[in-house]
Amino acid sequence: MLGYSSEEMIGHHVWEFIEQADVARNTFAEKIAGSKPRRHVERAFRRKDGTFMAVQLDDQMLYDPGGRIVGIRATMQDIVERKRTEEALIQSEQRFRDLFENASDVIYTADFEGNFTSRNSSGERMTGYTREEALHLNFSQVVSPETLKVVREMTARKVRSSGAP
Repeated sequence: MLGYSSEEMIGHHVWEFIEQADVARNTFAEKIAGSKPRRHVERAFRRKDGTFMAVQLDDQMLYDPGGRIVGIRATMQDIVERKRTEEALIQSEQRFRDLFENASDVIYTADFEGNFTSRNSSGERMTGYTREEALHLNFSQVVSPETLKVVREMTARKVRSSGAP
C-alpha cells in the first residue's frame, strides 16, 4: 500500500511513516496506559513517493506471559476512496444548502402529517414567520381551506408512492 518493500521498512520506527506522529504517539501512550482504548483510528501514512495516504488502523496489544506489553499488532485499511467520497458528499451538501438558502422562491420540507421540517430564508421574507416559528406550524395553519384540500391530496399521493405507512 505504501510502496515500500518489507526490507525498506524493517528497522525503522512506525513514527517515521505517520503524519502528525506526535498526535499518534500520544494516542498510543493513552492506549498503553489503558485510559483510552482506540479502534478504527484514522491516520495518514507517508508513501515511498512522499505523498500521504489515509488509512484506518486497528491494533491489538501483544503481551508476554507475565502480562507485560511487548508489542503491537496492527492492520491498516486503505480509506483514500472513502475519504474522497466523504469529501464529495460534503461539497454536494454545501451546494444544496447554498441553493436552498439563496433561492428566491420559498422552499420547504414537511413530514407526511404536514408539519414543516425546514424552510429557506425566502420563506421568512414572504410569509413573515421566522424559521423557528415555521418549524412549529402545520400546513393547515398557513394554507387556505381550498388549497389545503389539494395539499392533502398531493401528500397522500406522495405517501402512497413512497410506501410510507
